[in-house]
Amino acid sequence: MYDLCAKLGLDYDNVKEATAADKRIGRSHLEVWHKGYRGYGGKCLVKDIRAMIQFADKQGVDFKLHKTTEEINNQLMKDQNIEDPEKFSKREG
Repeated sequence: MYDLCAKLGLDYDNVKEATAADKRIGRSHLEVWHKGYRGYGGKCLVKDIRAMIQFADKQGVDFKLHKTTEEINNQLMKDQNIEDPEKFSKREG
């Protein structure tokens, strides 16, 4: 959504505020930037996504959305020169 807003010349913060007004969504899911970077990381989410994909594959279920999300995140990490997504998290230490 951030990229689409940028392409259309829209202010993402305005779109975010309008979207956050829907109580079913909430603000925390709309933050694009963290410590100056984009994407997700940390000790749990990266491993959890990979584990879910592997488990689904073993069950014969194709988690296409999760796989695509992981591919996009991996590319974001690469583009931003983040070598270890596990160290890219909100918590320090």
